[in-house]
Amino acid sequence: MEAAEATSARKILVVDDEQDIVRSIQLGLEQVGYQVHTARDGHEALSAVATERPDLIILDVRMPVMDGLQVLDCLKGDAKTHDIPIVMLTAAADQQDMKKGWEHGSDLYLTKPIHPVQLADYMQTLLSR
Repeated sequence: MEAAEATSARKILVVDDEQDIVRSIQLGLEQVGYQVHTARDGHEALSAVATERPDLIILDVRMPVMDGLQVLDCLKGDAKTHDIPIVMLTAAADQQDMKKGWEHGSDLYLTKPIHPVQLADYMQTLLSR
């Protein structure tokens, strides 16, 4: 089975306030067959989760309005969404930031920049568990 066939029904929500990063991730994931939805801040992310019910969320930490850790807390604290895998993808790369991500319930913590193919491989691994 080709990767596009294996992932075609899977929805991923990409949440980041940097449009270039969102577009790069979106294009890379769509090339391997994922349906990609996007949000620019935490409030948009929570709204998109409610309407789209993604299979996985890629979430930046530092965003306006509501940061990624606050979104992570909301999603992991809600029985309807606590099981959605959440990947923190951020420029916040020091040990303290990573520790916070893990403590708040992140399923994976990755740092920018990341190649879209490598990111797609991580997504496939998380979604196949």
